[in-house]
Amino acid sequence: MRMMSLKKLTSMKKTFLMQVMRMNQNMMWMKQMNSIHLFTGHTGELYAVATSPTEPLLVATGGGDDKGFMWKIGHGDWAKELPGHRDSVTSLAFSSDGKLLASGVFDGLIQVWDITSGSLKCTLEGPGGGIEWVRWHPRGYVVLAGSEDSTAWVWNGDKNVFLNMFSGHSSTVTCGDFTPDGAFLLP
Repeated sequence: MRMMSLKKLTSMKKTFLMQVMRMNQNMMWMKQMNSIHLFTGHTGELYAVATSPTEPLLVATGGGDDKGFMWKIGHGDWAKELPGHRDSVTSLAFSSDGKLLASGVFDGLIQVWDITSGSLKCTLEGPGGGIEWVRWHPRGYVVLAGSEDSTAWVWNGDKNVFLNMFSGHSSTVTCGDFTPDGAFLLP
């Protein structure tokens, strides 16, 4: 058994310790009170995990098997696949109101999902390289993403509108974010 990532997530004042492992291509989740949940949707390594800011038991995962899923912790038989990814799902982020989920893909696309229906709302196009990370504005539907092609991109993720592109990095843009008040972005 090889640990892929270990992440402490705090959501709605409940703390979960998630331990993502690769075990016969399955995923094992550990949460508070030593409860173990086994999800078998992914068939490859896990690259991304995100929790909803409004539903503490709703988790999204993405991996090298070109798949994304939404899971409800404690509902081992409930999962919603996010279909249509053509490459590895490298990053995930829920909007601050929990209504939308962005999945960054290594093919350079970002897919925006409606959480209520589970349907694809839009696909954001731009970078010529794989998406390294995605972030939502803290008070809206603006999406910021970094790419392996040395650029960072900004879109309105609700309306599928390109807003800006930042270049000048000499290599992959491996991290970035909005300031907590949303006044600035740091690509």
